[in-house]
Parts: sequence; C-alpha cells; structure tokens
Amino acid sequence: MKVYKELKKIPVTKINIQPKEKPKIRFEKPKVSPSMSLVPKKAPVNIKFRKAAAFPSSKTTRSRAKSTASPKPPVDTAKKEGFLSQFYKKYIYGPHKYDTRNLVYRANMGENLSPIIQAAFESLKQHAAPGRGQPSTEKGAERFALPVGTVTSKAIPKKMQVKNVTMPWRHLLHPGVVTRGIETDKEGIHVRSIGTGHGIFPRLNEIMSGPLWRSVDRNIHKELNPHLYPEPEDPMGIYPPRDRKIDDVD
Repeated sequence: MKVYKELKKIPVTKINIQPKEKPKIRFEKPKVSPSMSLVPKKAPVNIKFRKAAAFPSSKTTRSRAKSTASPKPPVDTAKKEGFLSQFYKKYIYGPHKYDTRNLVYRANMGENLSPIIQAAFESLKQHAAPGRGQPSTEKGAERFALPVGTVTSKAIPKKMQVKNVTMPWRHLLHPGVVTRGIETDKEGIHVRSIGTGHGIFPRLNEIMSGPLWRSVDRNIHKELNPHLYPEPEDPMGIYPPRDRKIDDVD
C-alpha cells in the first residue's frame, strides 16, 4: 500500500495525442476542348414510329390487282341501257336534233346578191316559224308556231339569223331552240334551220323537220321569185301550189 501511495504523489502530465487527419482526395475530370475530342459527335436522330401495317385483306389485294392490270376498253353505255329505255328516249320522250337546208334563190352568173340577201332576211323575219304571226324583232316577238305552241322569235341582223325559243308551259317541245339563218354559196341563197330540244316524240320531230321547214321556206322562195308563181295564190296561204318545188328555179 505504501508503494501505491507513493506513486500517487508523483505528478502526472497529461499528453493529448490527436490522430492525424486523413488527406482528402478529389477526383476531377480533365477539361478537354471540342477541338481536342477524338470521338466525333453524332447528329441527333429523329425516330418516327409507324403503325404496323395490317395484314392485307382481300379488298386491298383486289384493288392492287386492278391497278396493275391493263386498262379495260370503254364500255358502251347504250348497251347497258335496256331496250325499253332506249325506245322511250328515242320515240316517246327525249332529246332531238336536226339540221335542214333549203335553196330559196338560185344565183345567176355575175349577179350582185347583196340586195337579194337583205330581202331574203326581211322575208325570213316574216316567216321565222310555221303559221302566221308577228315578224321577228331584235327585242323578241311572241308568235304561235303551228302546231306545237308559242315561241319567242328574236332577230339577229349581224348574223342574218332568227332565233326561236320555246316558252315554258306553252310549247309541247319545251325546252327547245331553232336557229334559222341565211347562207350563200355558188349555187345561191339558202335558209338553214338547226333545231335542238327535249320533249315528246323526238324521232318524229326529226323526221318531220325537213317537210315542215321546206313548206315554210317555200313562202320565202315565192317572195324572192315572183315570176315563177304567176297563178293566183290561196289568200289564206294554206294550200301552196303543188306543181312547183323550191329548187325549180330557171
């Protein structure tokens, strides 16, 4: 115990021993300029996603086959129509068109036709349509065209023509237009009638257009050639002489 007490008497100095700090290691990336980069930069890629194509159906394969096949010859639409529809359009109700030409004055050698052409046009305005009525004017005049109905007759002096237009609800062949004009050639002066329309009995209208306008142009022929008709005419103008034709000109 004595030793212990003596040891306690010895002064003890405290020594503070602190542990050494560990050095901190920092890893930094080397700074490289773009000119020094060895790996080339890749351009941005735009990726577009498409819908997956469905399995081709029978309709698509048929359409592709039709597109690749050789073109078919044009099909005649008239053959597709039935016999009754064709008969109806041609003979009962449908479009019609005709073109007639009658000689009203035969020219002589070296004859000046200008005054006769003007006289023929004045006569054409009087006989623009079948039957009696007002002469054609530039504004248009109504007249009854036997036997189908009322038309509006308009004169066109520049073209030496007269245009007859059917009136709605007052003409059987409405809508219809007939253009009548004066034409000349080596033979003489002619009156040409071109008609188009849509109505009843189209084929019959085309067949009867020749005799109808021939009888109307006979009146113009009488006025231009009075020496060929010495016999007295019917005052009503219903029965023209039968022994002479339009082309019977000396």
